[in-house]
Amino acid sequence: MFKKWLFAFVLVLCFLTSTTTAFAHTAITKRFPQADASLETPPKTVDVYFLDQVDVHSNSIIVRNEQKIEVQEGKAKIDPNDITHVSVNLKQNLSPGKYDITIDVVALDGHPVREEYQFEIKKSPEEEMFERLKLDRTVPEDGSILPTSPKKIELWYTEPAKLSVFALLDDKQQMLSIKNPIVDPNDPKHYFLDLDTELSEGTYAIHSLVQIGDKQKYEIKYFAVKKFSSFTGTAATTNDSLFNHIGFLQISRWLAFISLLTLFGITIFQQFVDKGKGNQQPRKQYSKYFFGISILTLLLELVLNKFRYSEIILKDYVVFNFFWIPVLQTLFVGISWIFKGKLRIIFLFPSVLCFALTGHSIVPGYGGGWGVVITLIHLLGVAYWIGGLLAFLIWTPQENSTIWLRETGTRFSKGAVVSVILIGVSGIWMVIKYVPSFSFDSLISSYWGQMLFVKTFLYVCLVFIGYWQRKFLFKMAQSIATQFLKFVKVELVLLAIILFATGVLVDLSPKEAERGIYPKNQVQQGIEVKMDITPLKAGANDVVLQFNNATEFQKVSVKYFASTDYVNENTAFSLGNGLYKITGNVFHGAGTTNVVVEALKANGEKLEFPFKIQVPGVMPTNNS
Repeated sequence: MFKKWLFAFVLVLCFLTSTTTAFAHTAITKRFPQADASLETPPKTVDVYFLDQVDVHSNSIIVRNEQKIEVQEGKAKIDPNDITHVSVNLKQNLSPGKYDITIDVVALDGHPVREEYQFEIKKSPEEEMFERLKLDRTVPEDGSILPTSPKKIELWYTEPAKLSVFALLDDKQQMLSIKNPIVDPNDPKHYFLDLDTELSEGTYAIHSLVQIGDKQKYEIKYFAVKKFSSFTGTAATTNDSLFNHIGFLQISRWLAFISLLTLFGITIFQQFVDKGKGNQQPRKQYSKYFFGISILTLLLELVLNKFRYSEIILKDYVVFNFFWIPVLQTLFVGISWIFKGKLRIIFLFPSVLCFALTGHSIVPGYGGGWGVVITLIHLLGVAYWIGGLLAFLIWTPQENSTIWLRETGTRFSKGAVVSVILIGVSGIWMVIKYVPSFSFDSLISSYWGQMLFVKTFLYVCLVFIGYWQRKFLFKMAQSIATQFLKFVKVELVLLAIILFATGVLVDLSPKEAERGIYPKNQVQQGIEVKMDITPLKAGANDVVLQFNNATEFQKVSVKYFASTDYVNENTAFSLGNGLYKITGNVFHGAGTTNVVVEALKANGEKLEFPFKIQVPGVMPTNNS
């Protein structure tokens, strides 16, 4: 009887369990936009309706465009008036194209409900027309040298468009007083104007801005009268400032550098240089200070980075190196407090190594693995120096101080010479690796270069002071000992400023100081082209192309692809003997520009020569 009742109980339990499971799961009943929908107007929200109530999290509805950029605003939320309705707001006026929606919610029984689908925003006829719009040709032609002043300027576009702005500038970038172009009554894609004034010899630029609806397209074409001349002028200035790059995060990183490197260096000094002969009383007290400051500044850096990247949710935030590296450093510093001597050095070493895993050195383009090794050597040299100097201040015994300074200072100076060499050599390696091509002007025009000059100047001062101090160690007397310790304080101040510059350099871009053309020359089908840019900085430039082993081409043009998706194309002026030039505000600002030189041969074959241009300087910002 008992077995029958037990069997019946199990059957009922299984029935209840399976029933609960079946009804606890939920499903999507309705969605907007619908899957594979083709919309005329951009949606303002994504709305999803479920069979039952669900739980949502910050990534419950993610919407991405074709570039995989998220376009939702805020987090998904449950409608208080309908608990089965989940929605998220979208950015206003989404561009035409395809969008991916990822839905990830949790049913009340804890099971995930996931789905992915697409919708499309169609382009309006006006937008399709704008995509086809371009300045097809001009009279005078782009890159042409005329024997006399032109009587007329004409523009032909591929689509009918409104010419909003038109200007003619000379090679000093002065606007000439001319009439406004008028549209051809027989062809709405054609504009023309009659020139009443005689143009003097030199190069001129035709500036035009056309629009279809609220979208605009800007074009610049060049021609010359009688002879080619170079444009002159300067680039727009930036209202950015070096002080905009110095904040609480940089100060906390500076304090972390000082405290942790000093702690490591002073432990090295105690173990291998002093060997327990100095003043023992202040050691524990100062060690507590440095351990405490190291941990506090690392935790502060952790908090400040979270504020800096406040839009990143916590579960994503913890995988970034600016989270786990300070955590690891804090852990190693805490463990090292338990130990003494060599074991403390062993546990402090990884915390110093972690500094080398942040910043530029870890990036493959800046050295990768070798960059980490060289940066670590650089940091160890600084740690030995700053730790040893502070030890002289706090550990010098009151009795027999002259003898202790002479003996300990002599031992320390041997390691200091090595550390100075290592700091200098590793610093030079990093500059060469970070900025493979530069000039004095490109360095000084960048914030990265300015901080580097500060750091280098102070380093040279330290080397001279250290050399002078080392000479006096060998003839140490009581009066000289006092002077020696005064200069130690000066060295410590200079080292503190150097470490502050290092903390700021981590957040500055070495690319700002780099200037170069990569490669300098290209070869296609045995035809070589060499490129030169004068001056290579933001503003008015001449792009000089010298072709070797080639006859004259039908046409040589240059396309510029900037990081802002701005693409421009100009025809080069042919100056004979394989020499071609383009002039004007070719590079509007600092940064990287990809350039493709296209050469059209007499038989119609087109050759392409790609280059990468690095323009030095600080990129303009919108900071006020």
